[in-house]
Amino acid sequence: MRRNRNFVERCFLGLFFLTILFCSTTAFGAIILVPSDYSTIQAGIDAALNGDTVFVADGIYTGEGNKNLDFKGKAITVQSANGADNSIIDCENNGNGFQFTSDEGQDSKVIGFTITNGRFFQGGGIYVYNASPTISNCIIKNNSTQYTYGDYYGGGIYLKSNNPLLEHIYPIVSNCIIAGNKSGRRGGGIFLDRADATITNSIIVDNSTGSDFDAGGGGIYNYNLSSDPTITNCIIRGNFPNQGHTASSTYSNIEGQTSGEGNIDIHPAFVDAVNGDYHLKDFSPCIGAGTNTGTPDTDIEGNPRPNPAGSNPDIGAYENPLSVQTIRPLDDLDIFGIEKENQWSYDSNIQRKITKIDQTTFPKMTYEMEIIGNGLLIGKEWYESSNGQLLLWGESPYLLDKGLVVAWYPLYVGKQKVSSAKVVGYPGTTISMRVDVLSFEEITLGLGTFDSYRLGYRIKAEGPGGTSTQKFKWWVVPYLGVIKQSTPDGKESLISFSIDGGNITETTDHDNDDLLDYQELAMHNTNPFDSDTDDDGIPDGVEDKNTNGIVESDETDPSNFDTDWDGIQDGTESGLTLADIGPDTDLAIFQPDLDPLTTTNPLKTDSDGDRASDGKEDKNSNGRIDDNETNPNDPKSYPVRRSLPWLDILLDIK
Repeated sequence: MRRNRNFVERCFLGLFFLTILFCSTTAFGAIILVPSDYSTIQAGIDAALNGDTVFVADGIYTGEGNKNLDFKGKAITVQSANGADNSIIDCENNGNGFQFTSDEGQDSKVIGFTITNGRFFQGGGIYVYNASPTISNCIIKNNSTQYTYGDYYGGGIYLKSNNPLLEHIYPIVSNCIIAGNKSGRRGGGIFLDRADATITNSIIVDNSTGSDFDAGGGGIYNYNLSSDPTITNCIIRGNFPNQGHTASSTYSNIEGQTSGEGNIDIHPAFVDAVNGDYHLKDFSPCIGAGTNTGTPDTDIEGNPRPNPAGSNPDIGAYENPLSVQTIRPLDDLDIFGIEKENQWSYDSNIQRKITKIDQTTFPKMTYEMEIIGNGLLIGKEWYESSNGQLLLWGESPYLLDKGLVVAWYPLYVGKQKVSSAKVVGYPGTTISMRVDVLSFEEITLGLGTFDSYRLGYRIKAEGPGGTSTQKFKWWVVPYLGVIKQSTPDGKESLISFSIDGGNITETTDHDNDDLLDYQELAMHNTNPFDSDTDDDGIPDGVEDKNTNGIVESDETDPSNFDTDWDGIQDGTESGLTLADIGPDTDLAIFQPDLDPLTTTNPLKTDSDGDRASDGKEDKNSNGRIDDNETNPNDPKSYPVRRSLPWLDILLDIK
């Protein structure tokens, strides 16, 4: 009996230790090395099990298997070895970095990558659909949606729930830099749709949307205000045409917004924003201005936060070693602005550069500053350095005669006000200026009829000598710029204009696509200097056969390369090959038909009527029937569940 008892005890202990070993393996997971164990990131993901970590070595990752990365519902971590500066996913303008579409939760984590040069329908950098992943310590820059106009959303990150029960998703974005991304109508940086995202210690700058009249949310766009994001310790500035939906933010530095607990609106003083260095200078107002509530323990580089311990954390992705900001040095001239209402306001929408010291224009020495917008010189300003501040002296839009503020270039449309700008050298004199969108109007030129913004300007100078006010109006047409103006005495006149270096007239057709330039601008929303705007291989004028600017039932859309939204390009369905396309078709986008003898209908999602879309049957969208694909022209080749027709409806087969 004693012997049997010892045997039972040994068996029990053995099972106990096996259980501990199993639980330890499950808790900590395996480490999968890329490229040591698997040559591509996707291969590492495919091999991983829940709880595993795919550890990615330094390098630039390109090509198939290193973009359009899919977690496939796994609760795993994909992490770089040495941070975002050293592990770069270059999407090469074809595809994006990550796609979460399988109900992933917050335990599905992406940590420490640069994702750049992405180009995807929605979510040029990262696409999230019915999932709640964690994205941290990443740099998401210079990505775009498929087109930068129209209904393409989320240049940097696209976050959407389409749950039939209207449930929300809860993704996390932490310690990230989202910069220089572009979208169509909504969300240059981040697009939210029923996505209650937690966005913490991130920098969202210099993102943009297209120029549609109702475009918005250059930084963050909350579709139909359906989301309830939490935005904390973030810097959101310099996004076009506005910063977007940031009302729920706290302890953040947001251009144009001071409402919300702990929020400020002051130039953040990055080390070198032009070259992508968003560390904080020692005199940055963001130092020590954040909150510890919900703040990550480290910054984007792994430095402790807050630093030093016991202080308040900084706003932004990088933690400065100081606990409080220092006084700005007098010789630091990359910070500039105008003094107004005893507050410093800085403009980060456009690039300014001090080019020389000017001793000829004003009674005192001034600094001449060039203003660059979209790479073009659009004016100059003159400032005097006084007690460590640069005070505005005068402005010269369009290089007109130097003088006091005479006009303001409408870089973006919205209500703006510059109040109480001190004019140095003229004691007691102030200048105020207001720009308002008065209306949206049609304006008729010899070229055709265009939609335009009518902007009202009021410039008021007040001083010991009295008050002087000037009012005038500008009409602004997207793509064309200012094409009409009124003088202070009410006289209206047209202004000549050009686009992309080519003058537009009533008869010009620069891209020879049989659509006149003004028709493309006024009616089609297509590019007059690109004969194949959507890069599907079909010229714009062939797609809009009757040149009326309306996509008729027998026409494909010149601004959408997949008119029927079946996942296959119009040109591919029409049997076009590389031999059939013109020089304006982008080969990085166009998919040639690999079997041009068989075609499908680009105007019909399901050419053979078998209730499976053409793109579902031709899975790789190349126009050829490959292995494991069915024939989109043969209804018998696709296995439809005839015995349970109601199941197809529930599953919404497309």
